[in-house]
Amino acid sequence: MRLALDEEVREIRPGALRAPDRAVDLRGTFEDFRASEVFDYLAQLGKSGRMTMLERGGQPATAMLLDGQIVAAESGHLRDVEAALTFLEWKAGWFELEIGRPQAAYGEGWNVRILALEAARLADELGRHQLPSPASRLTLAARGPLEDPLDCGLAEVAGALEKATGLTVEELEGRIPLCAVKVRLALVLLREAGRLVELDAHPGRRLAPAVLAPPLALATA
Repeated sequence: MRLALDEEVREIRPGALRAPDRAVDLRGTFEDFRASEVFDYLAQLGKSGRMTMLERGGQPATAMLLDGQIVAAESGHLRDVEAALTFLEWKAGWFELEIGRPQAAYGEGWNVRILALEAARLADELGRHQLPSPASRLTLAARGPLEDPLDCGLAEVAGALEKATGLTVEELEGRIPLCAVKVRLALVLLREAGRLVELDAHPGRRLAPAVLAPPLALATA
């Protein structure tokens, strides 16, 4: 794991995450160990502080640690648990940690290992299925009760499709406060239930059905 103090690590892009007036105590990359393993390491040490991250693709995230637990998190429009489920599966990117106890009061945090197991479960479930095409325009075929055996926020996804039809997968992900893996799993369940209509980029052309077998204000430490 490429962890180091202050200026000893050169793998991280200089200034990619750090503001000029911030002192960074720990920095490194997710190249050898994914984000969940880095957070588990910090949890075992009982560290407190602000973790700032940047996925290799450009997605930023921030987490506040208190005695090794995540007590607040942000990634794009996602907050707390949903944000953590997003960045804990990152396998490439950079991070910087400012060590110190937060000045603001936070409630009970979330155990990093439990969150990591949930993120891995969701990713594993997603890997078993074929997803809608990114270019498809999605519409809910019918309304009615839905079961959510994968605990992936199916009701929220169906509700969003009821309110706005013709969204792409990416547009849908940006409208719902759920991690992307949950949104995609919910779409898989809707397809399997025959409740999802997919149109390609050409208006009126319906795709053939597929048979299926993927601003938080943190206190300065």
